[in-house]
Amino acid sequence: TLAVSEAVGAAAIRRLARDRTTSASLYAWAKRSMPVAMAGYVVLSVPLAALITSGDPGNGWDGPVIALAMTPCVATAMLAAVGGAILTLEGRIGRVTASQACWSAGSLVGIAAVAAGWHSPLPVALGWSAGNVMGFLVVKRSVEIRGPTVWMRSTELIWPSLAVALAYSLLSIQSVTDRIIASRLQTGAIAALGYADRLHLVPVGFVLAAYGPAVLGDLMNKTRDASANASRAALHLRRMVRIAAPATFAAVAFGPLILRLLLSHGEFGAQSRTLTLGALDGLMCGVLASCLTLTLLRVTQALRTLARLPLVTGISIVGNLLVSLALSFVLGLAGIALGTSLVSLLTAALQVKFLERDLGREWYTEVARSCLLPATMVLVFGALVAVLSYQGVIGSADRIMICLGGAVATAITGRVMAQR
Repeated sequence: TLAVSEAVGAAAIRRLARDRTTSASLYAWAKRSMPVAMAGYVVLSVPLAALITSGDPGNGWDGPVIALAMTPCVATAMLAAVGGAILTLEGRIGRVTASQACWSAGSLVGIAAVAAGWHSPLPVALGWSAGNVMGFLVVKRSVEIRGPTVWMRSTELIWPSLAVALAYSLLSIQSVTDRIIASRLQTGAIAALGYADRLHLVPVGFVLAAYGPAVLGDLMNKTRDASANASRAALHLRRMVRIAAPATFAAVAFGPLILRLLLSHGEFGAQSRTLTLGALDGLMCGVLASCLTLTLLRVTQALRTLARLPLVTGISIVGNLLVSLALSFVLGLAGIALGTSLVSLLTAALQVKFLERDLGREWYTEVARSCLLPATMVLVFGALVAVLSYQGVIGSADRIMICLGGAVATAITGRVMAQR
């Protein structure tokens, strides 16, 4: 669903940036293409869902059934992507965020049904689909579809945007890869990784849903030249570091408290908390790296330097599989999550290096000092907490002190590098 949404959104933004009167043609094309996209989703998602849940004899069909229940999300994602592109170019990011909030609202209705006694996660999937439909309606009411309806071919729209779609679906691909590896560990590993992943996406989702589109809309401004856009891109990345670095340290420092407040109920006992904390530590220490990766993808999309995106994405996918698998033998579930964070930092470094060819050596040096260096330091201190916590040699107070020391060291290093 994310791949389809980003592919259509990238194609729509590229076309609308040239001619705003093509919105009606784009909308008509999206409606024609919905059946193909939905069929492709079913072919891809149902076998993957079956693979993930194959180890649970009692609920082996839950995954495929839930995947089918979420099929409407693909259709609404295509239509909403066209409206979202219009809103992004107009700078109305709040409407885009409001439409995405409908997804969670629908899920909450499903969660309420489960809490009322429905012994299946199916209502949550159905609620998510209903929320996607509501989100599309919010977008549709917020934009004006104008211009003549001209026939558009899928090849001229989608092929140039496949690199963006694959890059933005990296989070989902990594999530699936991590779950497949986790399914071979102890009982409860998939659930623990799922809980940690949801908590990890709270800060990352801010960039995915709000900050990233705002950066894209700003950099698509045609009134600035290339050098001005390079300066704006560096500014957006520095702002992201100032927001995400403290958030990352706080999330790692207070991980046990977060789990006690949100998840320590019912059957979620001490063993579940320990297992989930390992995954949460591994993912949370890479929040800044993930945020940088997503923001850099928007920069790449805005500057239309997409030729190297497939290479970066391919390296990230293969690297995540190999690193997470290797670390799982040493650190278990914490190693899988930590491997994902390490690969996120590698991905960000590759993106910055490739953008150097288009934005210059000076831009690369500035971003490496002000963004990649802090992300590396945050990840090192966070990984230290994750490893020591997995070994059981530190408590809650110790992790707070390590994160506090890491935050101070990162701030001082950033100040020193800024003055050089």
